[in-house]
Amino acid sequence: MISEPKFREIPAGETLNKILEMIRSIVSPNVRDRISLVNRKGYSSIMIDNNNHRLLCRIYHNAVRPTIGLFNVHNVETKFRFSNPNDILFYATAIKTRAVKFI
Repeated sequence: MISEPKFREIPAGETLNKILEMIRSIVSPNVRDRISLVNRKGYSSIMIDNNNHRLLCRIYHNAVRPTIGLFNVHNVETKFRFSNPNDILFYATAIKTRAVKFI
């Protein structure tokens, strides 16, 4: 049985920093400096003020393809796969909406 290789680019600091900078460019200027990235086992949390209660999204990196977890107004997470960090821009509206909730 041949298994697909695990996606290993996301945990690299350079790629995570690119994703973080893309998310910072999406949100309003007065929030950009307050956004931080915290690595957890299996995913990275992107949050405002380094506060778990102000979670913008999650980047899952244990999957075959990287996945972004976005939250709706009821804090229900929906996961979407993406191929490269530039695909994060497709989810700009959801990220902006989430960030406005915490301003």
